Amino acid sequence: MPNVSIGSTISGDLGFLHEATSAGFGGVDYTMTFYQGGGTFAHTEIVPQLHWILNDLDGESVQTETVTAFNADGLQSYQIGSSTNHVSAVRSASSVLFTGPGFNTNENDPTGAFVLTYADTSAVTLSFRSNTSASSGFPNAVYTGLDGDLSSNPTLSGFGTPVAVPEPSGALLIALAGLSLLMRRRQ
Repeated sequence: MPNVSIGSTISGDLGFLHEATSAGFGGVDYTMTFYQGGGTFAHTEIVPQLHWILNDLDGESVQTETVTAFNADGLQSYQIGSSTNHVSAVRSASSVLFTGPGFNTNENDPTGAFVLTYADTSAVTLSFRSNTSASSGFPNAVYTGLDGDLSSNPTLSGFGTPVAVPEPSGALLIALAGLSLLMRRRQ
């Protein structure tokens, strides 16, 4: 959903919407690829740095809501809310899974939001998922917003300090160095 405006703080944002039509797990994967404007879209453009606020990842009593961001896309860091009962973040070797707190929040509330920072990327994929209970009314719309200019919270008030995400290549280099040492010792 382009150019989403909600109240006085959300304006010109990108909205991601998927609908549960029955109970169970579902969602959508969305890939944004960057090109130089006014061109033929033949060559991707590497963006040196991106900062995004993803908002309204809250969940409710009848549904859970998650977003997965992938390290390989150039994910550099993330920030979650600094208050209690905020979005949680679970890191794996290749991604970070963000889960809503389980209750409805306003679109501009850091409790149901998080910040992503990317570096040197030409494309970013986000996986939006929800698990909807049978007690939900159907269809059940699941919305998450993406604020690309941080206009909904320019000072990032209410968010904790950035958590660095190691580059996937760094972990691979460490593993290769360890393997090299093992091989050298056996010779």
